[in-house]
Amino acid sequence: MRPDSSQRAISTVIDATFALLLISASMVLLTTYLQTGTDVEADQTNYDEADQIVETLNAMEVSADVSVANTLSDETWYDESRPIEGTAAELLAEAAVANTEINGAQYQNSNFEGQLEGSIMNYLAQSGTNAQIRAVWEPNKHAPVRGEVVVGDDPPGDAEISTATMSVPSGLSGGDSVDTEYYAATAGNAPADALIAARIVEGFFPPIDSQYLLEQDSKEREIIEYRYKRMGHILFRYGNGTVADTAAIDEQFGIEEFPDAVILNNILIEMLRKDIQTDPRVPADEQEADMTVDITVQTW
Repeated sequence: MRPDSSQRAISTVIDATFALLLISASMVLLTTYLQTGTDVEADQTNYDEADQIVETLNAMEVSADVSVANTLSDETWYDESRPIEGTAAELLAEAAVANTEINGAQYQNSNFEGQLEGSIMNYLAQSGTNAQIRAVWEPNKHAPVRGEVVVGDDPPGDAEISTATMSVPSGLSGGDSVDTEYYAATAGNAPADALIAARIVEGFFPPIDSQYLLEQDSKEREIIEYRYKRMGHILFRYGNGTVADTAAIDEQFGIEEFPDAVILNNILIEMLRKDIQTDPRVPADEQEADMTVDITVQTW
């Protein structure tokens, strides 16, 4: 049976605060895995420790109640707790996406880094490991979109550092269904810019699932309206979007019929592509957006 797309496919879009990500059910599990999951020799190297932490994050199943809140100024759009589950690596990836900045402006209002550090690092400390975990989502170096979450302090300047990495899906699966041939044919002399913008926008707003939410009378409908308007506001205020672009978004939410997710997405794609400047000498299919999150573990 296909999962309820209105709940899961947009989970990373509506999760703005992960204050309880790894605090409850994951505590005992993480401690147990680190202490007993692998036999550790007394002279184990830092590289082995970093690699072990990566394996732990990738294998450990986590289940917890997540505090979800989305606010703009003093207005709360959504505030409740709901269960979330996945591996620690998957939740770190979702946290990085939830911490996305566009043109340097915070897209979603989130406040969870301290809680992640307070939970994960406390248990890593029990294994005697000095470590920093960094999860980064940067879909394309030419795009002004980046999300990051860091757990742990920076290593000392004179430390002997060992590093282990892995890549985890961002959860923004909507970007995988972008019609690459359409953008290659209609984007003029900058098809790569349009394609990258389309993957990012449709990653956050999968057309089918977004349309479903836009037609509901629910809190989820309020949230997706807020997110469309928020992205448009950032691209106008901090990027190259225009007043006409934001007016077109507002117009969609002012009509009697339901807003059209495809029209809204196209407005945001056109706004975002103006902030992307790829090398026109490189084929578009070699400059696509990377929809994975890179997790790096450093030990010393």
